[in-house]
Amino acid sequence: MASSKKKSKAGGIIVGPIFVFLGLSALWKNETRFDYHKAAAKTTAGASLETMVPSANHSYTGRMNEELSLPGKYIKTFTGYWIVKRAAEIYAWDRDEDSDGDVTWSRRWMSSVESNSRNRDLRQELQSGRLLPQSYEVEDLEVSSDKIEFVDSWVDVAPGPLPKTEYGDELEIAGDFLMLRNG
Repeated sequence: MASSKKKSKAGGIIVGPIFVFLGLSALWKNETRFDYHKAAAKTTAGASLETMVPSANHSYTGRMNEELSLPGKYIKTFTGYWIVKRAAEIYAWDRDEDSDGDVTWSRRWMSSVESNSRNRDLRQELQSGRLLPQSYEVEDLEVSSDKIEFVDSWVDVAPGPLPKTEYGDELEIAGDFLMLRNG
């Protein structure tokens, strides 16, 4: 009986990593499987919405509303943009502990405040977010925001010339960023 237990432990040591590898491979395949270009190539171009059959895949090309206006928290409006991704970072303490238990502290820009003894009194006031309208208009077609996927690359927007909200006026412009300085 003792020998059979040793065999089952050895089997677990071999089979365990195999299951982990297979699971990670399946996740990788699942997350990268959809090809937007290939899906668009399989559609039939429609000249008007009335000629499209609901059971078939169609593509409809037209001009999007270029006067679309997205309200912001720090900027009054983003006109002419279809989606805006706002990234906020905070300069805070980062605690790093190695395998020997030695702790190294460094200050760096992070997307959120790490919970540690040196960051106890820090509070992140600026927030990240995604700004998008309720729906988009492509010629006569109205598309809900949760049904559309943008695959183009991002373009950085300099905040300098944009009209700021009352809260945005409290922020200063530092290069291509709006910055809140405390102390």
